[in-house]
Amino acid sequence: MECLEVFKQLGFGCFQLKSGSIEIETPLIFDDGEPVYLYLEKVGKSYLISDKGEFLFHLESTGLNVSDQRRVSYLTKSAKEFGIALSEKGAFETLTATQKLELSFGRFLEFIPSLLIWERESLLIDDEDGAAIDDVITILKRRNPRLSIETNPKPIEGGSGSKYSFDIKAGNTYIDVLNPHRNATGAALRKIADLSKATESPESFFVIDDRKGHDASHKESAIISSVASVILYTTLEHGTDPLTQLH
Repeated sequence: MECLEVFKQLGFGCFQLKSGSIEIETPLIFDDGEPVYLYLEKVGKSYLISDKGEFLFHLESTGLNVSDQRRVSYLTKSAKEFGIALSEKGAFETLTATQKLELSFGRFLEFIPSLLIWERESLLIDDEDGAAIDDVITILKRRNPRLSIETNPKPIEGGSGSKYSFDIKAGNTYIDVLNPHRNATGAALRKIADLSKATESPESFFVIDDRKGHDASHKESAIISSVASVILYTTLEHGTDPLTQLH
């Protein structure tokens, strides 16, 4: 397989490895500035497109627990949307026929930005936030016993084409549980702005865990409330807000 041939077909610079596979440096970068690489390998009459497990390895190096079931579930669902599988060895990959190589590679490139957005958001979440999500789910189930509740629902596409994840889907409402931090608020505002430009903007609201800081929670809540529905955790817990009743 000639590197020049692949270069012309995909429009990317590439490097021939001793193994025979081709390493492609994409223009996409991780949150720390490191480039994202993909690999092409000839398998019979087909091509295997893979990250060779580098994405999950990178996430682990940042301190994220990629073995967490919620995260594994989200990553698997997100990849499936683009025809990509998450292998048992932790590699994102897809096997494609030669005549569909360009299309499959393009789908892989569409998939990566959603992972980069997820990485950026996940770095703002600590282990306590996972417990906060569970607490919110417990409250919603107690208040709405017949309501269908799903964790890590299918990502939603914004007006820019980027896809965004939510922690919970309760009925038709998407919910994110945030810590009271300006970075988390900034990520939420970007998400809201892009989703508002989508053809079908979903119903959503944000829960801020004010158990971590009363003053900071009220400050971040005031910022988000200017553009989206928001509720403090203690308000949700005591049932003093109409948002506790969902459909």
